[in-house]
Amino acid sequence: MSCPTSDETKAVFDENSGFEAAYIVILIFVGISTITTWIFYTRVGVQGIILNVIYTIGFIFCIIGIAANSWVSILILTIALIVDILGAIMMSILLYMDKIPQDLLDKFPFTPLINKIIFVSFATSQTIIVIVLCLILDAIFAKC
Repeated sequence: MSCPTSDETKAVFDENSGFEAAYIVILIFVGISTITTWIFYTRVGVQGIILNVIYTIGFIFCIIGIAANSWVSILILTIALIVDILGAIMMSILLYMDKIPQDLLDKFPFTPLINKIIFVSFATSQTIIVIVLCLILDAIFAKC
């Protein structure tokens, strides 16, 4: 299957400046989030490191997606963000149900209330990003 190629991806970004602007905002957001997760959640242990690795992989593919006009990279970024969303939703549920062990909760850098707000906000903002990425991917595949 030769379609889509980087040509269709480039055409979508060239024809719709809104997608390109949105993608650059996503790139900045994911970059800042990657740095903050490494700063704050590495101390949580293996779970925090796994979250950081997934998010870093997503960030790398976010850069490749725009630099190389790679729809595959955009798809991989979307999948990485979906995994992060599921993790944030799970953590939110566990936080609100008070099911996280206290020793793990003590490793988080913020109070339980702030952590509840952060994880819900994280899941919500990333869901919006995934929707935008799906719209971009849909436009790319519509070119075929």
